[in-house]
Amino acid sequence: GDVYKRQRQWLNSKELAGNVWQPTTYFDVAPSWVDELNGFMHGLPEDFLEVVEPVIIPCRTNSVCESESLDGTEFYPDELYELEDKFFLLSRGEMYGTYDNDELQDGKLLDYYDGLTVAEKKKYDNGGTARSAWLRSPAPTYAYTERIVHSRAGNINNNNASNSYGVAPACIIG
Repeated sequence: GDVYKRQRQWLNSKELAGNVWQPTTYFDVAPSWVDELNGFMHGLPEDFLEVVEPVIIPCRTNSVCESESLDGTEFYPDELYELEDKFFLLSRGEMYGTYDNDELQDGKLLDYYDGLTVAEKKKYDNGGTARSAWLRSPAPTYAYTERIVHSRAGNINNNNASNSYGVAPACIIG
């Protein structure tokens, strides 16, 4: 979804604020943080970044509409595509082992989440407060909604892409 496209630019950038985000489609609007946040990787220790492996991430488009990116790549509804990143948001499948569409699986249940209760999947900020966090899986029926891990129960939910939620980045250490 659109939220993940913006967040992956931030997650995989070492750039200073103002240089992190670039539009990828004709409909992109600059996020509110564009001039405030340095890239997620900015300031992380180089010895840590050296052991973070690039990984191929399965992603899925929503079932309503997509558009042509500025580089000419066309995205269609209900389509799987792959991205390569070092830091990424988890998908519904990777956290919960369930899918909106069994034919369009955007990741398999990760060992870390296998066997956890829904409540154990909640995400917390540095102060210990449970926060809703974006997933990379789109909600299937509306182009303006995205999947989240809900702060109250840890269950999967969806909400408007214009809302402000946290992220819980994942990476693979090699």
